[in-house]
Amino acid sequence: MNSGINLSQDPTDDYIRKNLLFDFYGGLLTKHQQNVYSLRFHEDCSLAEIANQLKITPQAVVDILKRVTARLETLESTLGAVKRNEQQKSHIEEIKSALKNLEDPSFVDLDKAFTRIRVAANLLDEL
Repeated sequence: MNSGINLSQDPTDDYIRKNLLFDFYGGLLTKHQQNVYSLRFHEDCSLAEIANQLKITPQAVVDILKRVTARLETLESTLGAVKRNEQQKSHIEEIKSALKNLEDPSFVDLDKAFTRIRVAANLLDEL
C-alpha cells in the first residue's frame, strides 16, 4: 500500500517514505514500537542487534516492524498528512516559480504568473 506520496519501489524512496511516515505519525506508536523502528531505520541496526539490545528474538523484531509499518500506512491512508504535506510543498514551489518569473525584467506575461499564483494559493486553501 503506497497511498500518499508517489514514490517508486527504489529502496532509497522506500527508506524516505518510512521516515516521513514515522516523522508524521511516530508519536502515535508505543514507546517500544518507536524504539524498535528508530533503531532499525534511524540507527541502521540489524535485526540481531535490535533483538540483542532489547532482549527479544529477531522474529519479534520482524513482527514489530511489520505491525508498525502497517500501522503507519493505515494512519496515512486514513489521515493523509504526508500526502497533504507533499501537495503543499508542490503548490508552494509553484508560487515561488511564478514569483521568480515576476522578478525577471524580461518576463512579459504578468497575467499568466498571477494566474499561476492564484491557482496554487487556492489549491493550498483547499488542503
